[in-house]
Amino acid sequence: MPEIIIIDTRKPQETKSIAIAPEQQLNQECLVGRDDRCCIVLNDSLASRIHGKIAYRNGKNYYSDMGSRNYSKVNNIDAQLNQEYALKPSDTITLGNHLLWVKAIAGVEVAASQPLSPKQYMPLANVDPTTLETWTQGTKQLLNLLLNLAINQGSLLLLASV
Repeated sequence: MPEIIIIDTRKPQETKSIAIAPEQQLNQECLVGRDDRCCIVLNDSLASRIHGKIAYRNGKNYYSDMGSRNYSKVNNIDAQLNQEYALKPSDTITLGNHLLWVKAIAGVEVAASQPLSPKQYMPLANVDPTTLETWTQGTKQLLNLLLNLAINQGSLLLLASV
């Protein structure tokens, strides 16, 4: 059961939280749009009467644009017509002047980030200083060593000469 925060971008200070249960609806779908029959009703002239739907399939929730006039975006990417986009916590759906933020989905835990070890965020701190050569003009071995370490760690190093 997703919990959705509805934000009208014209009045961002007025948010509304709604828990929907597509798995308990007809065809396991909740419609989104201006129509009163929708689970999420938007008072927005840029939203279609039936703009999109949130469906429950195979234990997951999906958003689909239902051929709306002004399209939808999922995580700032244009949603293709009738294409299902899997939803997870922190995803956003943009419809007209409204932003739907998926706050939580029952049964889906947002993994707590593990603290990084110094080896992960400071790879050069773990280099034995005795293996480094003294920098002399024209010697590129130290620079090559540092660049190789940066490339192997997937990070970008900015080196400044002193």
